[in-house]
Amino acid sequence: MSIFRRRGTGSRSFPHQGKSTLIIAVVLAGCGACAAMDTGSADPPFSVITYQPRGVGGDLALLEGRLTLIDGCLVVDRAEGMTLVYLPRPTLRYTTDGFWLYGRIYRLGDPVSWGGGGYGLQDSTIPPACMPLVDEMMPSFTVSSGPHA
Repeated sequence: MSIFRRRGTGSRSFPHQGKSTLIIAVVLAGCGACAAMDTGSADPPFSVITYQPRGVGGDLALLEGRLTLIDGCLVVDRAEGMTLVYLPRPTLRYTTDGFWLYGRIYRLGDPVSWGGGGYGLQDSTIPPACMPLVDEMMPSFTVSSGPHA
């Protein structure tokens, strides 16, 4: 004997039965990037300089260009040259081929337009692949710890 009854076969009617499946299907259909979104990866697919923000920070400066790598380290290729980027650690999640930041997945070659500026960072983590670029004093940009439009 089953405890589940088909709608209309018993004395009780369940008006919401079947609607949850439709809602789930609509939600999943509206999330085309969800399958590619692997926000649980602990290891980045390339070296990324990160920092621990001490507040929201400002975003008066603008960095525009395309994401690329130099010797395995993430940089932004701008018209003016290459720029190291410091990304805020708490909001950064890695995917199998990029990273998730403020509601968007970024991959190599993607254009970026980020607010932030050039700040002295005491709480930054610089991976070994990025140290030569830091030592050469390549221009750097700290991406704001606040959400981007």
